[in-house]
Amino acid sequence: MSAFGVFCFRDLKIPYFWAGSKAYDLVAGKAGLQSSYFLTREEALRIFPLLKEPGLSGAMVYYDGKQAAVFLSPVLFLGNLTCPPLS
Repeated sequence: MSAFGVFCFRDLKIPYFWAGSKAYDLVAGKAGLQSSYFLTREEALRIFPLLKEPGLSGAMVYYDGKQAAVFLSPVLFLGNLTCPPLS
């Protein structure tokens, strides 16, 4: 299961992303996935400090059980090379 963030840069898009994430939760049913949730602007910046701050309204986090981890391997490898460790 993989978590994904959808970042909102306009207040009017928040209900759109929220409804889409909740519809995805409904379709996923009882597949053992966690429910999607909304992050406020402050929470999103705390969790994702490299986000573009101006205009950020918040973020939706949703979970996808079909995402194969093998596709993320190159991204994770390159990310570890370029990002400093969290302290």
